[in-house]
Amino acid sequence: MRLHSVALGTGLLGATAVTAAKNGLPVDKIYGVNLGSWLLVEPWMLPDEWVNKMGGERCDADCSACAASEFGLVKKLGQEKADQVFEEHWATWFTEKDVDEIVAAGLNSVRIPWATGLLNHWWSGPPNFILEVA
Repeated sequence: MRLHSVALGTGLLGATAVTAAKNGLPVDKIYGVNLGSWLLVEPWMLPDEWVNKMGGERCDADCSACAASEFGLVKKLGQEKADQVFEEHWATWFTEKDVDEIVAAGLNSVRIPWATGLLNHWWSGPPNFILEVA
């Protein structure tokens, strides 16, 4: 898993650095983007998808009593259904088209927040969508 994560990061970084150099942008500076809510879902970043597509909830008061986080969603849906929901999200939230747009914009850095629990989930290897993006 670590090798694939490194490959993803270095592949994106290398491709965007080359693009930045071709566009005359200085490559000694970081030009980047945050891919929040892809591998670590942050409901505030995708409120409609969280509620309408993934089955999460918005909470005004006690968020421990509703599905306002990944943990809460797993409690609500059960592990098997939650796995399906998250795998669908991971496969569609960030795609190869997004990588192409990052490269075209001349960015040379990508921040990918993710939960360490994914190591257990992907212990036998990352899913195809990670390999496709890498």
